[in-house]
Amino acid sequence: MAYNIIAKANSEKGHYSARKIVTYFRNKLGYDLVPVQGQYNKYWFRAVYKKGERFEFINGSKYYKLVVNVNDFGVEAGGDLNAWQFAGQIRTQLKEAS
Repeated sequence: MAYNIIAKANSEKGHYSARKIVTYFRNKLGYDLVPVQGQYNKYWFRAVYKKGERFEFINGSKYYKLVVNVNDFGVEAGGDLNAWQFAGQIRTQLKEAS
């Protein structure tokens, strides 16, 4: 699986909290995330909510993963190009949300 970093933590200011990242993705960006069984700090992207409507992911609910590490977080997917494009889309959404 290909992993593409969305953001890196500033080494002087600490690390990322999986709970805070997942909460932000759910509440601010509208993603429906579910934990990956047997994998620590990994979450399946199941759907996204936009203007009150639920949109399923085209490639299925178990294709894209949000991975939260201590020093970074990103997207993991079976296809390198798909993960790279989705990570870029989320970077844009994060900039627009701030």
